[in-house]
Amino acid sequence: MEDVFRTVSDRTAPAHGAELMLLSVLVAALCGGGCGGSEQTLSAHRQALTSSTATATMIGDAWLSGTVSATYARTGFEATARLLGERQTELSNDLPLLATREGAAMSDAEEHVSRIVASMADAIGRADSAAVRRDLDALHGHPTPP
Repeated sequence: MEDVFRTVSDRTAPAHGAELMLLSVLVAALCGGGCGGSEQTLSAHRQALTSSTATATMIGDAWLSGTVSATYARTGFEATARLLGERQTELSNDLPLLATREGAAMSDAEEHVSRIVASMADAIGRADSAAVRRDLDALHGHPTPP
């Protein structure tokens, strides 16, 4: 998270408050930790997954429009990937929940979004806008042919 704050203050930070939006989405997801029963835990995971998806979408769209640099976008994707990894680890450690249909589906969804976030970071590193667009489509359940 420190990298995100540091990036916001350097010359790679985007204009028009995009950095504030990115930070608020990530903070909301981090603060959505689940304490309590399985339904509360699943709810927290759904919230974090929705937040991560929104963050990845915002970053991808901002990079495609030229609003943010590749460095800023990759830093945002790294922070999003870390958050998703933490959530996946938490779910993996809750074996009774992971054994349920809902827990297994959530685990699959988190893994799917993690792979797309990694792919988008890689595509931006290669300046491959077509791949970023395909990943954005896949992120929202509308895969496009390669």
